[in-house]
Amino acid sequence: MELTEVIEKRRSIRKFSDKPVSRGILTELIREAALAPTASNLQAWRFFVADDPELVRDIDSFSPGLSGKPPVIIAIASDLAEAERRGSKNSLVYGLMMDAAMAAENLMLKATELGLGTCAIKSYNDKAVHKLLKLPDTMRLEILISVGWPAAEPREPKRKAMEDVLFWNTWEEPEASEEAAEKPEAGKEAVRTDNGKSAARAAAAFASENTQAQQFNKKELQDLLIYMITSAAGLPGEPHMYGPLRLIESSRRLAGMLGDAYGGAVFEELTALIDAGKGKNMTDPEGFCEMLQDAAAKATELL
Repeated sequence: MELTEVIEKRRSIRKFSDKPVSRGILTELIREAALAPTASNLQAWRFFVADDPELVRDIDSFSPGLSGKPPVIIAIASDLAEAERRGSKNSLVYGLMMDAAMAAENLMLKATELGLGTCAIKSYNDKAVHKLLKLPDTMRLEILISVGWPAAEPREPKRKAMEDVLFWNTWEEPEASEEAAEKPEAGKEAVRTDNGKSAARAAAAFASENTQAQQFNKKELQDLLIYMITSAAGLPGEPHMYGPLRLIESSRRLAGMLGDAYGGAVFEELTALIDAGKGKNMTDPEGFCEMLQDAAAKATELL
């Protein structure tokens, strides 16, 4: 596969198959990542490859940005002690992060060439992942990358026109693009919030009316609780679009648990609807909002 084809084919994958990824392939990915440019040849990045299913699940629980149940999670960290010994203040503040980003791009492009899917995220609870990976205080987490075999081909995201991003020599005010993003309609955010609340109320009402309640899986409930807490903790520093995504993902997980405990076609239809549409949050915001509306309409069948 030619380099241009690899670059154009790479996508952020958010749905993975159960097929495992061999350590031979994972080692190849790290080898290519370690060939990325590094300031002053510092090479202070360290690659932690989580392929133990229990560890992957635990890291996933504390990483709201991860989705699709990846079989492997790669954490790129920086060795601050080595950087301090050999580098400078600028290396600690800027250089290490740039090095990690370039290594991550190498890794993701090589994964694409091999037919793998990846998604890089910064939305994770830093202290929790540090503890799970048993990292010393001298290691700074820079980025997490989910790795696995794609279960579906995502749609191509819209990109800005060249005249909006390319400038020759000096700045010139770009002309307005026809594909410029429109502001959200008044009241749309309120509708999203109401949808989430109505779905939660409907699920709670259904559970309270069921006289033969079964016991929920404690681990799944804990995972949902952790996901909601870490989502709330991460949202202040994230783009606003992530709020509806975190809420609908929490709703999807709750719907799945309710379906397992009580049965019912509505829960299955809700989870399928959300799974099919939540990935549009990045590539098709209008389609994502339409899915939220459809999910709220479907939840009325629980009343």
